[in-house]
Amino acid sequence: MHKTESYTIKQLADLAGISIRTLHYYDQIGLIKPERIAENGYRHYGKQQLLLLQQVLFFRELDFSLNQIKNILNTPALDLVKLLQTHKQSLKAKTERLTQLIDTIDKTIKTLEGEFEMKETEFFQGFSEEKQAEYQKYAEEHWDRKLVNQSSQRWNKLTNDEKRTLLAEGERITKEIVKSIPLGPSDPQVQSLVTEWHAYINRFYDCSFKILLGLAKGYTEHPDFITFYRKIHPEMPEFLYNAIKIYCSAHGVNE
Repeated sequence: MHKTESYTIKQLADLAGISIRTLHYYDQIGLIKPERIAENGYRHYGKQQLLLLQQVLFFRELDFSLNQIKNILNTPALDLVKLLQTHKQSLKAKTERLTQLIDTIDKTIKTLEGEFEMKETEFFQGFSEEKQAEYQKYAEEHWDRKLVNQSSQRWNKLTNDEKRTLLAEGERITKEIVKSIPLGPSDPQVQSLVTEWHAYINRFYDCSFKILLGLAKGYTEHPDFITFYRKIHPEMPEFLYNAIKIYCSAHGVNE
């Protein structure tokens, strides 16, 4: 650990690899307050604040919200050693899952490049029940909970053959979208594929243009979606988002 027991806000920000603005915000919401504020208004942080910031960054890595982190760190008699042990186990589990996701991505890339054909089930290796529950919670927080439940109900009613057929359709559209990236998001061929994508999503739930636009934002905001699509093609998250935005705008729906 750094020998200095007192850090200016710039020193702490540089040490943690975050912005000064972020530390100001953490102070503002009562997450991490400076140890003391000098007469000249400068904030100074001590070892305790350094350790708390480390916990915040660990929790952020595990996708906790700032409110959740604040509640945890405000727990009386907080045991940092036990907390670190918990982080270690969670990160090990996440590492194993990400390793499997990377393997799935590599297989998908080879499939899209024609090197070999993946089985439909392989497209979703690494997306555990736990992660699907997380995505459902994310969707419920951003969209109508009824639609999320509708999607689950429709999926569960499908036979295994119907599920395979549906996944194959999604695979086909995805491949075509990747091939069309050089054309640009406004190209008529791309917009036709987005129409197919919209119809595909409607198989899961009643997806309005507004909901579709919100879903597209998720492709560029949720870290798992970003990683998944970017490994298929580096431009895929933003391209799909922009193509859907143009498509929705043509139907009178804008952000």
